[in-house]
Amino acid sequence: MIENRKHYYAENQRIASSVGSGYESKDSINRNDTNDRNDTKFHTMLAALQGVTIPAEDSLQVDFSGDKIDHLNGGGGREDLVYYYTGNHLSSTQLVTDGAAVAVQQVEYAPFGEVVNEYNIDWSSGQVPDFKFNAKELDEENGMYYFEHRYHAPPSFISRDPLFEKKPWISFYAYCSNSPIIRIDPDGLYDTENIEKDKNYKVIAVFSSEFKDAKVLIDQIMDFRKSGWTEKADEYQANYDAVQTARSAGMPIMFVDDVQDFANAMKEGLSDIGSSTDIYTLNSHGSDGRFEIGTDVIKEKTDFTALRSGLEGKTVFISACEVTSGHSGKRLIQTMSEKTYSTVIGSNSKIKAGYWYKGGYGLNLLGNRFHISVNGSVPTEIRNVRIDKDKGIRWNNQEYE
Repeated sequence: MIENRKHYYAENQRIASSVGSGYESKDSINRNDTNDRNDTKFHTMLAALQGVTIPAEDSLQVDFSGDKIDHLNGGGGREDLVYYYTGNHLSSTQLVTDGAAVAVQQVEYAPFGEVVNEYNIDWSSGQVPDFKFNAKELDEENGMYYFEHRYHAPPSFISRDPLFEKKPWISFYAYCSNSPIIRIDPDGLYDTENIEKDKNYKVIAVFSSEFKDAKVLIDQIMDFRKSGWTEKADEYQANYDAVQTARSAGMPIMFVDDVQDFANAMKEGLSDIGSSTDIYTLNSHGSDGRFEIGTDVIKEKTDFTALRSGLEGKTVFISACEVTSGHSGKRLIQTMSEKTYSTVIGSNSKIKAGYWYKGGYGLNLLGNRFHISVNGSVPTEIRNVRIDKDKGIRWNNQEYE
């Protein structure tokens, strides 16, 4: 019987759980008594994992070098019966170790969260909550994962997406737009690309949702060209190139429908999962005094209230052509900067699509003049803008460390 359980966190990331003094020793893991059972499970697991890229024999070999944590001090004093979670890039628990750095459980998942192999499968029963896929707790009563707004029964949700009207082209029950390897869904509402929980990103790229599906976008480009609408085809081609290059560069990406959706994504898809960023690049078609966030056209008179809490203290690079080429564009970035308490940068010239976010000068190839406004200051000209996804943004003679 357990009288209490405690969880330990590094910022927002759960790293360990402990069981209180009420835990009966007869129910604990006795390594001397479980060798036969563990050997059987070990060989079963090896046989099932022969096809994986990393040899299955290595999947259970854990190198615990250096000092080991043998206890934690909680509010009630020293905690000795502590278990530590090691997750993958999706925060799915892959390995659990005890205070002596001995692996007590290992889990292998199918892409959508089905458990395909589990070492020491009965270990967590009656001891600690069963945190597995996406670090969500497995409900013991129904065998599903609780995602706050709905239940996930791998490979799909059992109820429709509460935001289904925003994305009617995707199944209402699909998990992460059917891209579970690179996306997470923290609460059953939002999916993100290359954004994990409890991370600080230097830069996040923002695109319209209509440019997310590469196949659909290619078909649209071909249709525009066949109909002779070359200008529209070129615009969509530029967006296609920008999205695919950002993906290839491993950029964290948000796809948004409009201003309000962007505001929601910054909160529910980022800050609410313990993550943050320093810089947003807003990618769209543009002209003097005009760019787009999803389907919303952004001008000087736009109401920026919804974006204030998400953009305050951030740097916004408007990756759209010629936004600050005239007076209206300069007034636009000054107003946006003032209303959102942020730093806003716009380009006077065209911007070549397909930037790699490696700190290069590709943003300056078609013209090297930009304007910047800081917290509503009068826009001033800058040059040589570079963005590195790991080091941030620089301009003029600023250098990366």
